[in-house]
Amino acid sequence: AAAASSEMTLTQDRQEALALQAQLAAHGLQVETVPSDGHCLFNAISRQLQHRHGQRLGFKDLRCLVADYLIGHWQDYVDFLDGFAGLSGQERVRAYAHQLRDTSMWGGHVEIQVLATLLRLPIWVYQAGSPEPLCFQNHTAGDLEPLRLL
Repeated sequence: AAAASSEMTLTQDRQEALALQAQLAAHGLQVETVPSDGHCLFNAISRQLQHRHGQRLGFKDLRCLVADYLIGHWQDYVDFLDGFAGLSGQERVRAYAHQLRDTSMWGGHVEIQVLATLLRLPIWVYQAGSPEPLCFQNHTAGDLEPLRLL
């Protein structure tokens, strides 16, 4: 039974991967693999910034920019950050920002939104099973070509 379940999961994962590849191909896009090391979001953004915009911001630079922005705008993000129970709002954001800056903590929705704001670029996140990407934008992004993530 365990083997059958494992095979079904692999088949389902493969089908989702093929559907996602077809969705990307329809837009002339292809997957570029980035190691899943906790810095993957920031490395993916860094590569696109360098390739498409000539900007040399490494994953550490991006992490620091996001951490500093969160501290400066803590009231806007405190309710969206997980962890650090028992700390006050501003202390919680500072602890989160410290962890974001100094560890390989994975980035998520909050970090993507902050990056879209700081970079003044839309960021689209494609997901298996979703016909349209999640779009993170700020009001100044206009019609700029988005950075794209999986």
